[in-house]
Amino acid sequence: MRRNFAIGCLATFVFICAVLICLFVLGALVSRTEFGECIALVRIEGPIYESREIVDAIRRARKSDRARALVVRVDSPGGAVGASEEIYRELLRTRSEKPVVVSMGNVAASGGYYVAVAGDEIIANAGTITGSIGVIATDVELDELLRSLKIRPNIIKSGEHKDTGSPLRPMSDEERRLLQKIVFDLHRQFVREVVRQRHKAIEKAESLRPNVFNEIIATSETKSREGSIELSAFNSDEMARELSVPVETVNYVKGLADGRVFTGEQALALGLVDRLGNVEDARLRAASMASLPVGTSLRDYTPQKGIANLVERLAGQAHSILMMSLNRPIEFGAH
Repeated sequence: MRRNFAIGCLATFVFICAVLICLFVLGALVSRTEFGECIALVRIEGPIYESREIVDAIRRARKSDRARALVVRVDSPGGAVGASEEIYRELLRTRSEKPVVVSMGNVAASGGYYVAVAGDEIIANAGTITGSIGVIATDVELDELLRSLKIRPNIIKSGEHKDTGSPLRPMSDEERRLLQKIVFDLHRQFVREVVRQRHKAIEKAESLRPNVFNEIIATSETKSREGSIELSAFNSDEMARELSVPVETVNYVKGLADGRVFTGEQALALGLVDRLGNVEDARLRAASMASLPVGTSLRDYTPQKGIANLVERLAGQAHSILMMSLNRPIEFGAH
């Protein structure tokens, strides 16, 4: 009886040890794959109309001790000015603490390019569509339609310009000039950040190929006319002094910033991106910049989209589409 009891105790002890060893090995494997050092991946896909989830994901990647670098995959035609700028600012904060490499997908234009310039390096595919450095505001006028339906709106407002852009009446010349000034100021801000973040790459590209601007840009008649709106929208000398860069660099970017798009190869020649490659090349570059092993994997920090989240987003987008159909926001050109 005692012998059987001793054997049972020994078997139990061996079983417990085996379980503990298995848990230890499993824990080590999980630690290496799930909790070891990694390169964070945040994907920015589709039009940029809200920033909270992406900003939260970037912040989690920045605060993670295990995420030694960040790869941002941008596949976006642009979007709202405010949302794009919030993502841009959060990427700059992250860049001050760990390497940030941007990988461009099919499209990284307008607001998509705006967020991209916050990276330490930008990697595009040869066929990526990028650029579109500009700002757009669109509006519709429904007054004739309402008149044909015998609907007459009544507007009560607190100030002369409170209903500027209303679809219920034609826009006055003064209101058009007012909105044009706002668009020009946002355009100036966009150009300023491109110059601030890309001036070294642009100056290098221009030194390597002095005629690259004329080869790619000066195909439009507007570029040969003094006083084209892109070139006269703001004072180049003031921006050059603000950023401590040559005025020629500011004028160079202003020449690019007429809203046109470029291929990845053209963007590389112009200094708008740093190299050609895909997301794997971005991973390898991020690993090198963070002094990580070549095999260090990407870990996706992008918020996962569950059913409830999808329904909520669809409802929000339906509401946004309805509101934008009446009065669209000023955008970084999601055409």
